[in-house]
Amino acid sequence: MAFSFVQITDHHLQESETGTVRGFATWASYRAVLRHIAQHVAGQIDFIVSMGDLVDPAPDSAYRTVLRALHADATGATAPGPLRVTAEGLMDMPMYFMPGNHDDLSAMLRVLFPGSKNMERMNVRFEHQGVRFVCIDWGRDPYALSTPEMFEFLEESLADGAPSVILTHHPVTEVDAAWLDQFLARDTDRFWEIVRG
Repeated sequence: MAFSFVQITDHHLQESETGTVRGFATWASYRAVLRHIAQHVAGQIDFIVSMGDLVDPAPDSAYRTVLRALHADATGATAPGPLRVTAEGLMDMPMYFMPGNHDDLSAMLRVLFPGSKNMERMNVRFEHQGVRFVCIDWGRDPYALSTPEMFEFLEESLADGAPSVILTHHPVTEVDAAWLDQFLARDTDRFWEIVRG
């Protein structure tokens, strides 16, 4: 059965909804994006994936602000979700969350996913209608650093040949934007070797 989802990323939300990043009102933008999804595609999608840099800076209180704003209950939730979101016109929309390099993974787990054990990287997966979503975490460094464990997880997740979607905050191929391409993940040869296999 066919399904659709929306991917959003790099929100850089502040602890206070009035905070800005370099003069940009990230909360106003985030709320506008959620309203747009609610008004135009919510009835056609199965879930939303937030791909990292949810908050910046990232104390526990910033993640608590996000939970309140999304009207989401994280009781017992495990990474990467979903949390059920009812904000900005979204009605009980499942939403998954991955960390980016600006997120504090420990704080994210404590607040959004209190049912998860502590982990150094959020290498996790979930299934939706027979499709496996493989979430790989290149860490908190802006320039992306692999670990042997990350590649082992990726290889094991893809080993049976099930239909899969790989989710990653850091880019694994150039996109011809100089400011973004500088953050290209290292060790992409190993990444592509596993994927092609």
